Amino acid sequence: MWGAIMRYTVKDKSKYTFVFFLIALIIYASYIFYDYNNQGNWWRKDFGFKKQEDIRKISPNALLLGGSNVVYSLSANQLSDITEYSWYNLGLSSEAFNDANYWGFVSSTLNEKQRLEVKLVVYSGIGLFRDGYLRSRANDDSDSWGNRKLSWIPNKSLLATLRNSLKNSVVDLKRNYPLPINRGDFDFDKKQCIPKYQESFVREMDWAQVQSWLDELISTIAQKFPNASVIFVTPSKYYGNTYDINTDISYTAKLRSLLESKLGHNIGFLAQPPYAEKSITCDARHHANSVGRAWRTEHLSKFINSRIDQEL
Repeated sequence: MWGAIMRYTVKDKSKYTFVFFLIALIIYASYIFYDYNNQGNWWRKDFGFKKQEDIRKISPNALLLGGSNVVYSLSANQLSDITEYSWYNLGLSSEAFNDANYWGFVSSTLNEKQRLEVKLVVYSGIGLFRDGYLRSRANDDSDSWGNRKLSWIPNKSLLATLRNSLKNSVVDLKRNYPLPINRGDFDFDKKQCIPKYQESFVREMDWAQVQSWLDELISTIAQKFPNASVIFVTPSKYYGNTYDINTDISYTAKLRSLLESKLGHNIGFLAQPPYAEKSITCDARHHANSVGRAWRTEHLSKFINSRIDQEL
């Protein structure tokens, strides 16, 4: 009798354990799908789609390409006023997280006919100013807006999501970038710039990685814009007391030599100087505010116009 009771109890426990496990699995799987569909990157997508929509109204013959340093710190409107080109700013947050994403975005934004009409491309990226960044981009499997692939490991723990929901129910509704204005420029009227960040001076010292990345970058630009001249720009940043001028000079000279050894004078190279004051930056070392953007764009325009004068 007791044996029968024990066998029944074990079966009962096994049944309840299975039911509990099944419910827990359903809850976890539901949260995984929720987490995947609510990664908080909608504002990046809105920002990129707005540029794709607006550029069709302009038909530019010159482009600003790159990541957030281009988004914040260069003005297509200003360049259109002070150079002979009609510009559009196609900068994206984090440069779409990997190179395949970014160039896919460029190709889907401009058809082949429009790309053939582009006469000048300025590319400005921070890949050389972060140690290991080129390699990490090559290994990043996010989509263009920073969304991770569906995985059994969530981007945020359930506890963290619940905690954020209790603190602020609109935390994921924050638009980190306002929608771009005319010609894809950043709208500083809707952005509060608070330069609270830590300064640092870093360079990518793996020259084999640098050379491989440059080869692919230059080849990609030439393929997508066969009629365009190219200017490769290393962007301004604010370094404060961490600035190592000797390393900067030697690094820039080596980079210039590398580019010239491959392409001679077929590609322009401009190393833009550091921001002199933190007060003309926004929320990161490589993000200018409206004053810093005007200064950096003016510096770039002088280089562009000097190349035009040399060709006349």
